Amino acid sequence: MRSTKVATSTMKLMLSARSLIIWLFILVLVVNAIGFIGRSVEFLVGYEGTTEFVSLFHVGREGNITTWFSSILLFISSFILGVIAVVKWKLGAPFTKHWAALGVIFLYLSMDEMARIHERTIEPLRVAFQPSGFLYYAWVMVALPLVLLFALVYLRFVFNLPKTTRILFVAAGATFVFGALGLEMIGGFVVTSELGSSSTIAYGLQILEEFFENVGVAIFISALVLYMQQNQELHELTFELI
Repeated sequence: MRSTKVATSTMKLMLSARSLIIWLFILVLVVNAIGFIGRSVEFLVGYEGTTEFVSLFHVGREGNITTWFSSILLFISSFILGVIAVVKWKLGAPFTKHWAALGVIFLYLSMDEMARIHERTIEPLRVAFQPSGFLYYAWVMVALPLVLLFALVYLRFVFNLPKTTRILFVAAGATFVFGALGLEMIGGFVVTSELGSSSTIAYGLQILEEFFENVGVAIFISALVLYMQQNQELHELTFELI
């Protein structure tokens, strides 16, 4: 009987943190700038609607390029976290569950960005609690305690990270939360105040919210890649293709 040999080849995944950081921030700036410039031109010429091109990059609209871009950034984070979690699990390293749970959280955030799951809770919560001002977008009432709980659960995990990675993780989290929750709460206050009639202010806050969210995720992805490069078991990943 002849033995059958299965040919295998290997593929090495090499990522440059510096190059990735540069390209990520260029993409974030370009995508957000297109929407800002396009809408600004419409305001300047007195156009009250939104042209088809600008709507593709409108941060307040669904199912467009801006939404897709944000979702992709979050999915990339989830994928990298999944890779790290698998390697940590095989090595029996501590905090494996924390890495895996982070991957699941970012996968949910990626889906939420496209499906706007959190926005579906606004009306039921408004009916139940009648919030106004900073809590007008009622989903923040649920998000705030969840963020605090997350911070408490991951406190030890963060302090066990290398110093540079820890600083970048905290910076990424603070930037993302400021955009997603902080500016959303400010937007709620603006909408329920006398300033609410100004669509310029409302759109400006939407742009800032999306921008800070994107920057936060870009910092986080860069931190993950840097962390992989600084760890021997993650520095050079090899996949076997059968």
